[in-house]
Amino acid sequence: MPIGGREMSQSQSQSQSQSHLNLPAVRKYQQEIASKQKFLDPAFVESFRKHVQESSEDGEKLRRDRLEYANIISKAREAFVRDLRAKQSQALHIYKPCSVYAPYYYQFFTEDQKVFDEDDEDEKKSDDDEEEEEFKEPPVPDVPPGVVKTINACLAKRKDHLIAQVDDIQVTVRDLEKLCGLNWLTDPAIAFYLWMITDRSARNRDYLKVHCFSSYFYTKLTRKDYGGPKAVMRWTRKMDVLSYDLLLFPIHLPGHWTLAAISTRDQTINYYDSLGGENEEVLRVIMDYWENEYKTRKGEVLDTSKWKSQVVKNIPRQANTCDCGVYLCKFSERLAANKPFNFSQRHIPFIRQCMIYEICKKKLFSDLDELYPLDIH
Repeated sequence: MPIGGREMSQSQSQSQSQSHLNLPAVRKYQQEIASKQKFLDPAFVESFRKHVQESSEDGEKLRRDRLEYANIISKAREAFVRDLRAKQSQALHIYKPCSVYAPYYYQFFTEDQKVFDEDDEDEKKSDDDEEEEEFKEPPVPDVPPGVVKTINACLAKRKDHLIAQVDDIQVTVRDLEKLCGLNWLTDPAIAFYLWMITDRSARNRDYLKVHCFSSYFYTKLTRKDYGGPKAVMRWTRKMDVLSYDLLLFPIHLPGHWTLAAISTRDQTINYYDSLGGENEEVLRVIMDYWENEYKTRKGEVLDTSKWKSQVVKNIPRQANTCDCGVYLCKFSERLAANKPFNFSQRHIPFIRQCMIYEICKKKLFSDLDELYPLDIH
């Protein structure tokens, strides 16, 4: 209302109204209301604290239960693998010493090896006995301390440290670690080892003229989406494949390594599987490739009646599911050196260490004087 002809301002009106309030009473009332709120109730705070603690304990219990379950699964898996390996060992008869395989053309390079008459069974049996005596399985040699020192020095480096490289093949410490124990070999380790076999052949004329193809060669050869036969023909156009004594084809099947080989000296295409598998399809594919290669180079059809394709049976067998890469490399090295397969499963740990040393030195043990050779003459 106007007072003295003037209207009171809003601030004057508020101050006048507040003068009639009891401020202490208002504050007390507000505190009483606040004390009744749920989130400030001591009982609620204590209940919430207990709930958080119980939730944390439940989470820890769940973590322990999951960890225990993982351990149970892990033990069950280990037991399954042990049982599987035992069955494989029994099926492959690996407790019997593996008989030594000598390449067919080895007879042309060994003076004192006898060739038996297939028509005379008695003479065949006698010659078989003499062959076993000649190619006795050697004992497992000790790894020299100097070799062990070199291996440990290489493995002590960081995992991504580059140990060896050629073209697009790079071998790191991580690849060398896979050569230890019962690990599967990596592609770079296998590729570099096969390159060393080819390199040895090119440098030393005492060995057969050998070429080891990439593992992708067979993949391209068999898959049209990878280019098919035309793609691999481009790979070999700058090399005279017909001039080689031995062509090696590493083959990577699902979860397993095998080897195919073309020997131009004895006109054979052989297939080597350390698990004893028979893959006639590989022989057919390699023969088709060889016919196409021959026709392209010579301009005439290959007389296949003079050639023999076979799955080689009498070779060392692996006793597990993880050493196939080692067998592939060793089969290749022995064939390239024109030496018999005078090793078995018990030599594999020694061979794995040799391979680490050889990759570190970038040379095969046959080129290294300080390394004890595996082959016994």
